[in-house]
Amino acid sequence: VGLLTRLPDEAGQGVVAERLEQVAIHATRFYERVFPMLASLFAEPAVLARYRESLAAVGAGPHQANEALAAYLRAERELGRIDASIDPEAGAAMLLGACIQRAFFSALSGTPISAAECSHFAANLVTCLLCTRRELVP
Repeated sequence: VGLLTRLPDEAGQGVVAERLEQVAIHATRFYERVFPMLASLFAEPAVLARYRESLAAVGAGPHQANEALAAYLRAERELGRIDASIDPEAGAAMLLGACIQRAFFSALSGTPISAAECSHFAANLVTCLLCTRRELVP
C-alpha cells in the first residue's frame, strides 16, 4: 500500500520497468497473503456488507491501488518515459489484475509462489504492459 501511494510522486525517477516489476512483486505477495481473508468475506454476505461500510466510512477501498498505479503510469506517459499509446487505467488493471489472478491460482492449488517464480512473473508482466502498438506489415 505504501509503495502505491507514493508511486505517483516518484514519476520521472528510476527505471519505469524496474519500478513496475517492484509493484508487481509486492502486489502478488500482498494478494497472496490477503486472498484467504478476502475469500472468507465473500462467504458471509453480512460480514462483507459491514466490511464495505467500514471501507466507505474512511474513504478506502481496493480501487485506490488501481488509481494510484494509473496516476503513476499517466505521469510517466506525460514525461515521455512510456509509450503514448499505453492507457493508464487499462495498464493498472492489467498489472494488478494479473497479480490477483496469480495469487488466486496459488491459493487454489495450495502451491506457494517461489521468489524466483514471482520475479519472473513480474518481469514478463511488465514486458507485456510496456509493449507498444506496432504497425502491421501486410
